[in-house]
This record gives sequence, structure tokens and C-alpha cells, in this order.
Amino acid sequence: KRLIAAAADESDRETLVLLTADGTAGPVKLAHLDTGRATNLAVSPKADRIAVTNHRNELLLIDLTAEDPAQATMKVVDSSRYGRIDDPAWAPDGSWLAYTYPTSAQMTAIRLYKVATGETFDATRPVLRDRRPAFDPGGDYLYFIGERVFNPVYDSLQFDLGFPLGTRPYVITLRSDVPDPFVPQPRPLKESEQDDKGKEPGGGAQGESAEAADGTDGAAEAKGGDGPQGKDGSGGSAEGGDQGDADKPLEIEIEGIERRVAAFPVPEGRYGRIVGIKGKAIYSIYPVQGSLGDGFFSDSDGPSGSLRIYDFEKQKHDHYIGGVTDFALGPDFATLLYRSDRRLRVIKAGETPPDDDTPSRSSG
Repeated sequence: KRLIAAAADESDRETLVLLTADGTAGPVKLAHLDTGRATNLAVSPKADRIAVTNHRNELLLIDLTAEDPAQATMKVVDSSRYGRIDDPAWAPDGSWLAYTYPTSAQMTAIRLYKVATGETFDATRPVLRDRRPAFDPGGDYLYFIGERVFNPVYDSLQFDLGFPLGTRPYVITLRSDVPDPFVPQPRPLKESEQDDKGKEPGGGAQGESAEAADGTDGAAEAKGGDGPQGKDGSGGSAEGGDQGDADKPLEIEIEGIERRVAAFPVPEGRYGRIVGIKGKAIYSIYPVQGSLGDGFFSDSDGPSGSLRIYDFEKQKHDHYIGGVTDFALGPDFATLLYRSDRRLRVIKAGETPPDDDTPSRSSG
């Protein structure tokens, strides 16, 4: 019965409306809250709190923990004199909120809000515009898209220089002891010596039969896991949808955080947004196109954007899905929704969808 927040404009002003996911209760309007015209809504994954950005350049925090929605409270978390606050993104445990904050008329930075104390911190020192923050599921990294590349290109029709690309995905290590995800950590060629000692000529392993005999069947491994993925450089520390470390509060080391920024080793381009899943990051990229369109000379019949995926363990990026207009990652870090023109598709995040275009549970 998780609550769903929506904005309604049936009256003389926009109000926040609460809906139940299973439809067991009717909509509840929070008419007593002056939220302004909402531009973004983000529901906390762990508590009944909603982050709202509005046309007044404000970031609001709506607290719905009271039993009676009429007792919902609202406070202004942050505001900017230069432009609209955008892209609110919750940490996996709901203890931090990241968002895009205009620091001047030309620049935006990634800013962090700590729910427990009400403090705000700058996470980046922008060159131009940093935007689209997203936490990884393990709570070790914060991703964002940054306009930080100045590589001028000559115009084809007149003697002028421009910057048609200029962006890359970036990552922030949230603590000084978290390794750089682009520096592979040393590992043995074999996972363990026991793996080879227990092997029999037929391909079976004595260790497997021993586990089956005592009834454990690898239960300890399934329960505890192998520890944080970030320790071996794979870039995340929690399984998508696995809540093994969900109760552990997220720790962010604010001191020196602006210096713990690393660029993805990928070419500059026109990147849209980025999200993190276990051991990987998914980001969208779009080609340079004319604003008038190509008409009959276009080689593409659909959206020209595509999704790329970066594997931290393999230290490589690959094409993931083509024909993408935009995309979003579910709060379970395991469900990916993307839009292709006027169509929507839901797939498992990180898994390449089949070529079958018929909608189904298997094809998306």
C-alpha cells in the first residue's frame, strides 16, 4: 500500500494528491500545503516523505509519516535565486537527497541534503552544468552528467567554433576509503584454491556434495554474499532488489567530496541521464541532429537515442538498447523502464532484452 504522489490542478491552484498503489482508498488532496506548481516529484524509498521541486525555485520536503494526511507537514529545504532546482534523487536508504542546484545563471552543481540534520552540502564544483544525480545501490558512489569538456569543433558553414558535445558521465566516491571504480583492484587468477582442490575429473566438485550432505547447499553464501562489490572494483555493493545492507545507514564523507570526482573513460557526447545498478552504470546518449529534422533524408524511422552500459568489473562500455527517447530506473534498482517514441517497455535492468518485439513477460 505504498503511497503515490501526484499533482492536480482541478482547483484554482495546484495541490498534491495521495493515491494508494492498490487502489483500496480514494485520493486524498493535501490542499493545506502550499506547494506551488510542482516540476518534479520523488518519493523516498524507505519513508513516507516526498521531495518536490516547484516553479518558485524551491526544494520542498513533504512529511507524511502521520496517520492522518491532514497532519502532513512541509518545509522548504533549499531555494535558488538563479533558476529551478531539478532532478531530486533519493539515496537507497532514504537518508540523503541529491539534486541539481543552480549556483549562478550559467552553472549548476550537485547538492546533497541530509534528512536527519537538515543540512545541505555542495557535492561538486561545476565547470558549467552538473546535473542528473543518481546513487548506486550499494551507497558507495554518486553518478551525474557533467558539462565539463571543452573540445571546440569548427562549424561547416561559417568560420566559427562550437561545442556540440561537451558532456560525460562522472562518478563521486562518497567516502575516502571507497576505491576509484575505474582502477581495477588486484585479484588472484583463481577465485580460491579450494575451487580446484575439490574438483573431480567428471567436472563435479567434492565441496558441492559436502554441502548437500549437511543441508547447507550454499545457504551461508546466499545469506551473507561476497561482501561489497566495490571492494573488487566492480562498482556497486548491493544486489538489485536485495535489501541485505538496506538497514545500514548510508555514510557520506563531506570533507573533500568535491575532489573525489572521476570521469567515466568514455568519449564525450550528448549524454542525457545516468543510473546505477549492481556492478554497472546505464546512461543515455543522443547524436548531434539538426533542429529542423532531416525529413525524407533521415536514415532513422524512430528515436535516435540509445542506452550504453558500463561494466566496472570488465572496465568497458557497450551498446545496450537503441531507439530510446528517455528511461528511468525503478526504486528496486532492478527494473528499467524506457520510452521509445510513443511506446513504453519494462525490462530487467542490465539484461539485454530479446529481439522479439511482441510484448510479454520475457521480452518486456
